[in-house]
Amino acid sequence: MLSLLLAAIWYALYRWAAARDARRPVLNGPDAVVVLGSGLINGKVPPLLAARLDLGRKAFAEHRDATTIMIPSGGQGPDEPRPEGEAMAEYLVEHGMNPADVVAETRSRTTEENLRFSRKVATDAVTARRMPDDASLSTVPTGESQRESAGRGPAVGQGSGTEQRPLLVVTNGYHAPRAALLSRKLGVDAQVIGAKTARYFVPSAFLREFVAVLQMNRVLHLVVAGLSFAVTVFMLGVALNWIGI
Repeated sequence: MLSLLLAAIWYALYRWAAARDARRPVLNGPDAVVVLGSGLINGKVPPLLAARLDLGRKAFAEHRDATTIMIPSGGQGPDEPRPEGEAMAEYLVEHGMNPADVVAETRSRTTEENLRFSRKVATDAVTARRMPDDASLSTVPTGESQRESAGRGPAVGQGSGTEQRPLLVVTNGYHAPRAALLSRKLGVDAQVIGAKTARYFVPSAFLREFVAVLQMNRVLHLVVAGLSFAVTVFMLGVALNWIGI
């Protein structure tokens, strides 16, 4: 119980800090605006995901430069007829985006994979866009390939022989803190912004995010839970005269 209470307090403080961070000016000229996927309904974009995509379109229009791309990111779930990234790209083009600016990422199954795979897509696509103007630019290993060469270079998104700019990641407000936490964990330089979410959805979404954050730090919480259980048993033993002090 003590461990759960401490975790809840920590998560509340983290969300407060993340909310403050989200209020800082949105970065200009990112390598990509990445919209994180969520479940499709009959293969189509539902309102929850549409809110992310609409904010992504707005952010892209306001903060892009000549090489910025839009990456709708999401793979195909077991109950989905097609990848989320594909449906999201279709939605973006139908709502006025230039198809040449939209590069779908369709392999990811988790938020962590959204970030890792999108960073690689952004690096490859932006490098290709720059090549006609600067043939000296070379691709930077990212994702799995960069992790294989750990110790020989910086983490994903932290620079290399080719300049890498941050990603601007778009999701819903309830999901933004965990996406920001994961980006820091992975070493992906990103600013995360959140679209508004219907109020009726917030309580269940907050609970799901809380559980997901606990799982990210499960070893720490298991240790704290074990210690708090031991302290509780000791105090109970003293109170019932099981343990003489």
